[in-house]
Amino acid sequence: MMFRYARCFPAFAIGLVPYNISFGAVLKPQRALSNTWTREAQRDGTREVTVRRVGDQQLAAVLYPTSPGSHADAAAISALAQILGAEPNGRLYKQLVESKQAVNVGEIAFQLAEPGYTMFLANLNKEQNIEQAKKTLIATVEGLAQTPVTEAELKRAKTHLLNALEKTINDPQRLCVSMSESIAMGDWRLFFIQRDRIEALTLSDVQRVAQNYFKPDNRSYGQYLPVAAPDRAEIPAAPDVAKLVDGYKGRASVAAGETFDATPANIDKRTEKLTLANGAKVALLSKKTRGETVNGRLSLHFGDEKSLFGKVAESDLTADMLMRGSGKFTRSELDTKLGELKAKLTISGAGQNLVVGFDTVRSNLPALLDLLREVLRAPSFPQSEFDMLVKENLAGMEASRNEPQTVASQANSVLQNAPYQKGDIRYTASTDEAIAAYSAARLDSVKDFYKNFYGAGSAELSLVGDFDAAAVKAQLANVLGDWNSPAKFVRAPDLNLKAESQAKTIETPDKANAFYLATLPLELDDQAADYPALLVANNILGGGIKSRLFGRLRQKEGISYGAGSSLSVPALDKNARVTLYAMYAPQNLEKLQTGVKEELALLVKGGVTATELADAKQALAQENNIRRAQDAGLAGSLRNQLFLGRSMDFDAALDAKLAAMTLEEVNAAIRKYIKPESFAHFYAGDFVGAAKKAVK
Repeated sequence: MMFRYARCFPAFAIGLVPYNISFGAVLKPQRALSNTWTREAQRDGTREVTVRRVGDQQLAAVLYPTSPGSHADAAAISALAQILGAEPNGRLYKQLVESKQAVNVGEIAFQLAEPGYTMFLANLNKEQNIEQAKKTLIATVEGLAQTPVTEAELKRAKTHLLNALEKTINDPQRLCVSMSESIAMGDWRLFFIQRDRIEALTLSDVQRVAQNYFKPDNRSYGQYLPVAAPDRAEIPAAPDVAKLVDGYKGRASVAAGETFDATPANIDKRTEKLTLANGAKVALLSKKTRGETVNGRLSLHFGDEKSLFGKVAESDLTADMLMRGSGKFTRSELDTKLGELKAKLTISGAGQNLVVGFDTVRSNLPALLDLLREVLRAPSFPQSEFDMLVKENLAGMEASRNEPQTVASQANSVLQNAPYQKGDIRYTASTDEAIAAYSAARLDSVKDFYKNFYGAGSAELSLVGDFDAAAVKAQLANVLGDWNSPAKFVRAPDLNLKAESQAKTIETPDKANAFYLATLPLELDDQAADYPALLVANNILGGGIKSRLFGRLRQKEGISYGAGSSLSVPALDKNARVTLYAMYAPQNLEKLQTGVKEELALLVKGGVTATELADAKQALAQENNIRRAQDAGLAGSLRNQLFLGRSMDFDAALDAKLAAMTLEEVNAAIRKYIKPESFAHFYAGDFVGAAKKAVK
């Protein structure tokens, strides 16, 4: 091949190499270029950045993500760049330069193989007002909807662009470069396709493209502000850690605590149970702990389904107000006091129950119990805190209104609500119903709720850790033992549900993730003979990292970020439930449905294997051992046992049943209770949007 244009290769022109030279053929590479899978997410709001450095001029710029260079929109974007950014006829020049808001303007339209960017810039001297220039820059670029492109503007832009293309064709060097750019976008012929598209542009084309890309939520704004001396943070280099720690001696060691045998028998042996004067039940397990820590759990119960009807919001708000001020402390002072006591105190409430959790160290437990008395028995209910609390609740409800998990859960709640009337404490309100109830709530109603229902006559308190049991018993008489609720507690039972087979798909537009929820009601409690076998079955189906649902949907097929199942079996009502769940991309809906359907069918038809049984039994035994070995979990178990009138014998019996479980028992329980055709399935996600993307 002989080079014919020395001006493209200066070395030939000045005689450094011979003019006549030839090369062999260049082989076409055999490798295939890999696709780039990561794509910048769509913009969902304006972004801004400011840079301050030494300089002599200011700069304001807006940037908008736009189409790939091979897309038909690229021609209209090129025309719009001319209409807005050209000198001296462009809109930005007339609005910014001629009005003396800027020194000059410019534009860059990046045409890339993947989605590109279009940028408009304004240079200012030090005296010009950058805030005013920013407003004008944005208003001009994004004002095309109010001031559409004219025929004259489009004609002028097309003429400029087509003239530039013609000059490129007539200049071999420029043509080579332009063709290589087209090749980078996908094919050399795109150069000529772009010419044809520019020739065919209409006003409606450029107007549509402008309104699609040049809008606030797709905008990035950047500004450069010159300063005499940048105010930069000094980031130190990492020190020589070896020298830093050389010779370091720690402080005195914390109390190590005792080696505690967390078996059910030993827990029962070490636990002291008593009843206070008002009927409140107490469980105390005193033992030496690391750091002399102590954990406590408290439950209060009040009212009945009739007296609490229509008071769901009040029950929740009353509990939340307890930590927002008392007779002696403001909300801020309570927080400070807890910090001084090295303590944590949480309070929540719903329906008939108030639940309290706390922890501290041995020396501060008496003061924390006094503070607990103050919080529970002398709340001040400040109006300002109540107003903020209601706003926080309403904001949370609005924020979650269209979230796939909330939407799926609320669809399922329609089934759970079947036995109850709206206003019943067991009824789960929809988002709209909850917003209406919290909006209508008044502080006087919350004060009345506290006055009419709160007390410790039906209460359970448990303490686990390092404390003086005798001193605690004496103190609890004053903290809880003389406090009674005016409303007698009568537990409202959870009523049995009937299986209602259905599959419901619910749209949640513009949500990246989808959520799957399925439920199956079962008529049994935790004293049923089949309960241990169902615990094992659930662990194998979706209750652990070795479970079938997790292994299929996440590990094998990679279509779910998280998947599994849970088994809820109450102690006092025959109202159990199996729940399936998964978080996934909406385009994977059919794969998810197929995977769940097949795994349920395989579980029922083929049962579980001996290996799965052994793994599940081991996992459940470890979970129970860990729960009993951790003081916070053990405190919760002891409190629950007080309410149920049980001891650790129940745990020991369950452990023994799980250890002796056979394949036949597990598979029989699966066939008896797990009915794939009876599940109610709910799928919430942006499935319409996913389908549109798939078509593109």
